Amino acid sequence: MCIIGSIKDQIFDEVELANELINMLIEKYPKEFEKRYKGFNTLEDIAKLRNYVLSKNELDIERTASAVIDDFRKCRIGRITLD
Repeated sequence: MCIIGSIKDQIFDEVELANELINMLIEKYPKEFEKRYKGFNTLEDIAKLRNYVLSKNELDIERTASAVIDDFRKCRIGRITLD
């Protein structure tokens, strides 16, 4: 329910949720995931891909997690069902 936005985002850890979402997508929808993220399969790699960097070249993992969840919710990864 958190993944689709039925529960307020502030209640859960977005980084943890994004990691679980990534693992599920790689397992069940690898082609769609590959197409969207060009083979990068961790939040750190996706942050580098999108150039989400804080000061001192630290990766912005929270922003990346939010972006991955948003990509899923807005069907940017593809039409995916949760079953």
